[in-house]
Amino acid sequence: MLHIIDHRNCTSFHLLITTQEHTQVETLVLSLFLTYILLSNLFVVTVTIGSAQLRGCLFSMQLAASYVGNIIAGTSLFANDIYHSAVGIPPICQSGKDGYVFLYFGLSMNMIILVLNTKYRYDGIANIRNRNIPNAIRTKDVVCKAWLPALLASGVLTTVAMLVQVFVVDYQYLISIGICLLPMTFSIVWNILLGRSLKKGRKNSMILQRKESTAVLDRATFIINVTIVVYFASLVVSVVAVVCSLFYLSTEVVVGISWLLRVFSLCLFTVEGHVYLSKVGVAREVVKRKFVQCFRREKVLGPGAWTHADDDDDDEITLTTSSA
Repeated sequence: MLHIIDHRNCTSFHLLITTQEHTQVETLVLSLFLTYILLSNLFVVTVTIGSAQLRGCLFSMQLAASYVGNIIAGTSLFANDIYHSAVGIPPICQSGKDGYVFLYFGLSMNMIILVLNTKYRYDGIANIRNRNIPNAIRTKDVVCKAWLPALLASGVLTTVAMLVQVFVVDYQYLISIGICLLPMTFSIVWNILLGRSLKKGRKNSMILQRKESTAVLDRATFIINVTIVVYFASLVVSVVAVVCSLFYLSTEVVVGISWLLRVFSLCLFTVEGHVYLSKVGVAREVVKRKFVQCFRREKVLGPGAWTHADDDDDDEITLTTSSA
């Protein structure tokens, strides 16, 4: 097994600039990062699963699995960072207490969902051209056809990653790059081709008459493209981290790269939820309605009161993929 860096030398290097005050501030900021990742993703999962309207949208339900992947991967990455930072070990020198198995699983899940969402875009373009009417989306269909295959594929990728870590190279950043590289490349190429196809198709009068369907695809396209850009940027930063871990140019560079990695990781594990809420009006309406219901109940009944009389939860509605 190849060790990219000497962890003892790396620890001593970082301890040269580590003080008790610095460690406390660092731990606090990292804890806030982790808390935000957990709360933001749990919030969007709750909004998606808790609304019959959003449960009827295949794209939304597939993204829900990605939010779970963010929670798993973000918890593994930042929990390890908090633990090691307390003893002065920067991210580029860390060895995961969990072996980073949950990080690899979460990343694998997100990559599978990215590919599935690209397929969703392909199917959407095909449906517009062929005037096909999509079948109603049921939760059990999503579980069987998207979530379970994604879980199985993620499990296989995680197993391969752990074998590589044990027998080939013990370095989280290289393995993470390996997990993301092929699905990212595949999704980028496929989305470019689909973008060209949709652009040409807009000149077709039949497609121009289906403005609602093309608007749905435009929203899905934007979310997919933003996700790809953020992941690509994170891969670039990871490559820089690998180079720095080999050459140690200076103390400032190591500390700067450490915080750059942390900020990009924060963006990486929250980007889907932010973009989804900003682009999908149905999701924003669900959030608004839930807040209004909560405040109305609190105002009418007073603190601590509970009743079902004012519960306007969504009726069970099954929508097609156009809900997104």
